[in-house]
Amino acid sequence: MTHDRNPPIPAISLSRLCLCSPLAARRVLDGGWWPRSRDPAIELPRLIADLNTHFGQPAIITRVALNLTAWDRTPHRVAAGDRIVSVGWFQALDADTIADADTIALTTTRRGRITLLVVPPQTTAPLAAIALAMAALGDHSAHPLAILAASGITTRDAIAASLARHPSFSPVRSSTTAPGETRLHPVP
Repeated sequence: MTHDRNPPIPAISLSRLCLCSPLAARRVLDGGWWPRSRDPAIELPRLIADLNTHFGQPAIITRVALNLTAWDRTPHRVAAGDRIVSVGWFQALDADTIADADTIALTTTRRGRITLLVVPPQTTAPLAAIALAMAALGDHSAHPLAILAASGITTRDAIAASLARHPSFSPVRSSTTAPGETRLHPVP
């Protein structure tokens, strides 16, 4: 009888949604989501169906808010099962709000607002699993950019990709911007 000295490495969960337990506590993030693409018309119905299944009938998703620069299209409504869900859009225009590009806010009928970290779709499965787990820890001060950086997902790449998709915004360094910090301003 031979013994394998190298035990098998556990498979990384391919779940694309990871939630804090319980969700009742107020925190920066209520979990994380790893979409397959940057097309909200395709990704949002999947996410909404997963959340509706998780919460059950008492907490149906009624509205979604996304960052304009983080997605390829901007639908104002998406079909989720037999319902139409409103989609709101916002822009991150400075370093204080740039974290919003890495989050999604969902409003429910009973649980109020749920904020999830959005792991960039192009992220590898091992790094996405780390970021999702960190987002679901329930740390009351966990900042989305810090989670992405700590999990090995570079935010500089995410900002560059966002700028490539939306050339109406450009990174500008001002005298009040620290070295290495990027502020986004509309191009005149």
